[in-house]
Amino acid sequence: MSVGREQQSIKPLALVVCDSVNADASNGKFHLIGTFDLINAATYPAAAKLGVYFAATDCRGKHSLQLKLVFSGEGIDDEEVMSADIELDEPDPIKTIQLALEIVSQIPKPGVYYLQVHCAPDGCIIERRLVAQQPQAPPQENI
Repeated sequence: MSVGREQQSIKPLALVVCDSVNADASNGKFHLIGTFDLINAATYPAAAKLGVYFAATDCRGKHSLQLKLVFSGEGIDDEEVMSADIELDEPDPIKTIQLALEIVSQIPKPGVYYLQVHCAPDGCIIERRLVAQQPQAPPQENI
């Protein structure tokens, strides 16, 4: 079966949130440090620095991606907190693309957020849930 040269739909492989992503230019490896899905802040809005690792295959051709952080209002009042555009132009149909991104954003309030990757015309192709909360005080022990 031969694959045509037309643009293919991207197949996402991974979307990981962590403290930092380091790309080693000497060997092409990516190092993900401190993966998490929970944001603890004493007060909101809170500044957040997120390392993001995204990997996908079947990326031949030009693709416009958009990385979004969305506050989930349970489908009623979803609120986009930030977005960033990413342009891909990949000639190799079997190469796995790997991206290391850093997001600096304000997390406006506690709740459920989704980090999403959108690809025109498919829409959201992968998402990762993040929960923002205020740390719970440990229970007091009676002595």
